[in-house]
Amino acid sequence: LHSNHIETEDKSINNLEKKVDLEKTGSIDNNSPTVVKSDDAQRLKNLGIQIAVALALHNFPEGLSTFAAAIANAKIGVIYAVALSLHKIPE
Repeated sequence: LHSNHIETEDKSINNLEKKVDLEKTGSIDNNSPTVVKSDDAQRLKNLGIQIAVALALHNFPEGLSTFAAAIANAKIGVIYAVALSLHKIPE
């Protein structure tokens, strides 16, 4: 066999071993900054869900007020929607 073929096979086996290790432990090694441990992954998932719920609760009244303004008067509704959009730019 050619030496390049053997090196390629070795790399493939090494990558497969890393994938198996990742599935078992949640990380390839302790020094890898790109892989998140399973405990941290669960905390990040929970944090993401909490942020999504908080944003939904925060934005619902604004959407409701925009809808109410548009129902009352379409021109005021558009003005209110534009003003609210400009207000949200820093967010």
